[in-house]
Amino acid sequence: MSRSACGYWLTIGVREIKSAAFGILERVGCRVLHQGALGLLKSAGALVRSDQVKVSRDIVQECIRSAPIGAVTQLMVRYLTGQAAPYMEFYEYMTDRVLLGVPDYVPSAVVEGPVRVLPWPEFGGFKEGILNVSKVRTGRVTVCRLASRGDRYRLHVATGEAVPPRDWAECGWADPAPHLPSLEVILDAPVEDFAEKVLSQHYIVAYGDIRPQLADLCGLLGVAVI
Repeated sequence: MSRSACGYWLTIGVREIKSAAFGILERVGCRVLHQGALGLLKSAGALVRSDQVKVSRDIVQECIRSAPIGAVTQLMVRYLTGQAAPYMEFYEYMTDRVLLGVPDYVPSAVVEGPVRVLPWPEFGGFKEGILNVSKVRTGRVTVCRLASRGDRYRLHVATGEAVPPRDWAECGWADPAPHLPSLEVILDAPVEDFAEKVLSQHYIVAYGDIRPQLADLCGLLGVAVI
C-alpha cells in the first residue's frame, strides 16, 4: 500500500470516528445532570429538554478535536497486541519519571486485584455519580500517542517501568480526595527529552515493549515515529 493511500486511510478513519461522535450528540444527545452545565450548554445554543441535551457539532468541534486521534491510537495498540489499551493523563513530570493517572475509569484488564468503585465525591460542583479507584497493574510499559498536522501523522513512543504511585491527589476534589487509578512510569529516556516530544495530555498505555510492532505498522502506514 502506498504512503499516500495509507495517509488517506488514517484520515478517513479519524473522520469516521469524529462524524459518529457528532452524529450521536446531534441526533441522540446525552444526559446532563449538573444544572450549571445545562445552563452553559443552553446559552451556547444546545437544545435542552429537561436533562437531555442535543448538541450541535459547531459547539463541540473545538472541545473534542483531539479525541479521535487518541481513539485511533487505542485501536492501533488493540489490534497489534489484543490489550485493552487504556488512556491516562500526565499529572506531573519528575526528575526520572512521570505520574500518569485517570480521573474516571480504567478497564478491569489493567486492574491489580479487585475492581474498586466508590460514590463520586464532590468535584468542581458535580456531586453525583461513581468513581473507579482501582489499583493499576505495574511492570514494563509502552506509552504512545498519535498526532497529525494536516494529512501528515507521527507517533510518539516511549518505554519505561511502571511502579506504584506515591500518595497524591488531584486538586479540586472535596476531602477526603480519592486515590485515582495511576502509575509512576520511570522512563528509559531522560524526562526532559520525553517532554519535548509529548503530543497530548492523554497517552495510551500498553504492557510490555511494543515498539517493534508499532514501528512495523507505522512503516506500512507512512507514519513517522518519534
